[in-house]
Amino acid sequence: MEYTVSEFFQNFNHLVVSAYFLSLALLLGSLFTVLFLVKPFIYCIKAPYDRYRKSIDLLGKYIVFVAICMFIMMLNGIVYALGCKCCARDLNAFISVDIIKIFWFFMVVNFIYIYSRYRVVKLYFSRNDHIQVHENLELIFTYALPLNFILSIACAYFDVVTKVHVC
Repeated sequence: MEYTVSEFFQNFNHLVVSAYFLSLALLLGSLFTVLFLVKPFIYCIKAPYDRYRKSIDLLGKYIVFVAICMFIMMLNGIVYALGCKCCARDLNAFISVDIIKIFWFFMVVNFIYIYSRYRVVKLYFSRNDHIQVHENLELIFTYALPLNFILSIACAYFDVVTKVHVC
């Protein structure tokens, strides 16, 4: 099995790394767009019902997009980790890969938290409890999404260090 993955990686190494970095760039770009471009426009909507409805719609579409990007990145990361032999030779690469795993773990946990808060927001919105909707949306947009943005930047840095300079 390991020989097959290693041979696949040797034949398609540029494709695997390119798909990974493309997904990472899309993830970082989407986080930046939502946090710094879309959020201020949504907060300019005066009617709370319309603002919450648009925020919930945006968050639902965003969760689907991020889930697809993260799934592609995880698959490519697994193929890369199985096919790359540099981690066995270089201690720095081994440590970088472990740091990337830790950051990915926290990103996935935070994404699960965002999804659970999203489901709670939808429930409260259907019950017309605008106070709970507002509090949960503030929690998502003020703390959870910026945390994923920071973790994504850290992952991108360690990915570049590991995949470009070491391997």
